[in-house]
Amino acid sequence: MELDLKASQLAIVSQLWDVPSLREFLSSPECNIWDEFQNWLEVSDEYKPVLKAANYSVVFGMGTGR
Repeated sequence: MELDLKASQLAIVSQLWDVPSLREFLSSPECNIWDEFQNWLEVSDEYKPVLKAANYSVVFGMGTGR
């Protein structure tokens, strides 16, 4: 048995929040949500940690003070 936990938290919230387009995107073995974010925002790899922090801040409800 093989498990891929890449972007698993996003996959979980896509189900909980009923976001079919995100579920579909994440179901593809070739998908890389971080590359997709970077391309969409037109930023380089150096911004990946910032993108992850911003994304998970939304997912987990981080306050604006942080």
